[in-house]
Amino acid sequence: MRWPRPALRWSSAHVRQLPAALLLAGCVITLTAWIAASFPGNPLLPSLGASAVLVAALPDSPLARPWAVLGGSLLSLLVSYLLVRLLAGHWLAAPLAVMASLAVMLLFRCLHPPGGAVALLTVLGISHGNFHSLPQLLWAMLPGLLILLIIRQLWRRQPAAPPSPHATQDPLPSQRSSPSAEDWRQTLRRHATIVDASPDQLQQLYRELGQHLLQQRTQALRLADIMSRNLVTLAPSDLAETAWRLLRSHKVKLLPVVQDERLIGVLSMVDILKRIDATHSLERLLQQSVSTFMQTEVRTQPPELAVASIVPLLSDEGMHHLPIVDHSGRLVGMVTQSDLIAALSQLVQTPSSQ
Repeated sequence: MRWPRPALRWSSAHVRQLPAALLLAGCVITLTAWIAASFPGNPLLPSLGASAVLVAALPDSPLARPWAVLGGSLLSLLVSYLLVRLLAGHWLAAPLAVMASLAVMLLFRCLHPPGGAVALLTVLGISHGNFHSLPQLLWAMLPGLLILLIIRQLWRRQPAAPPSPHATQDPLPSQRSSPSAEDWRQTLRRHATIVDASPDQLQQLYRELGQHLLQQRTQALRLADIMSRNLVTLAPSDLAETAWRLLRSHKVKLLPVVQDERLIGVLSMVDILKRIDATHSLERLLQQSVSTFMQTEVRTQPPELAVASIVPLLSDEGMHHLPIVDHSGRLVGMVTQSDLIAALSQLVQTPSSQ
């Protein structure tokens, strides 16, 4: 019989998380150990190590939230203390303390696995004479918990939301149809099951799942299948007046600038209009060459790329036109937002995508 071997896959997210987790856990235990060494009546409780690992490794987990850490530990301590005093050292105090602690944590929605260790430590500590009173137990636990929560709050920084290309507060276009973090939060409140993920994490997973499904549906659809091929182009030596006329007559917003069939830039009406000032009228600007106004830093994509890969570019990043060039840099097509919308619309309407 062959036992399954777990596959260890390290991603960039794991690599970035590892130093932060180690440093956070190390800081908590270092400060708490120093307090324990400085004050003989304040021992270092092993359960704090479990709490530090949980908070450092899974900071967004419901089991590592401040109320779970503080409430779960303190409630377990109080319940187990009352039981051990009531049963006066009976062996049933240990299992009953763990069971009662679990029940109280679930009842008050502050489940914290190290709370079970707190319950056993309380029973064993009182039974062996290491602790004699409730204030002594609190003094042994509270400093470490408070240090852990303070460092957690200082450490945690919410990732900044991607800026909108239109400088507004609206969500990015690809995020507007997906459930928000508040939607996930309300849904989780209606269920007794504890999901070991935050609403923000669930929202991100939902978006990634949607992107994965979109890539599956459009796996066979390439940019070469939807791009415009009969392009109106400009030469760098053409007059801006020619570009202005072509932009208006063909009712497009951007034209590629080509030299020897290679893309060297793009030009739009905005590129010309933003040069107008007190000394440069539109008539004078139109007599200058296209090379004076064109944008030379152009984002391009190859024709064999899957259509799903450019959805974020034409939705969230605010691009309207995407030049398509082959491996030699030769311009072979152009994909616009309209091309993308038409392609996705056909995918939704076809029976195979249902």
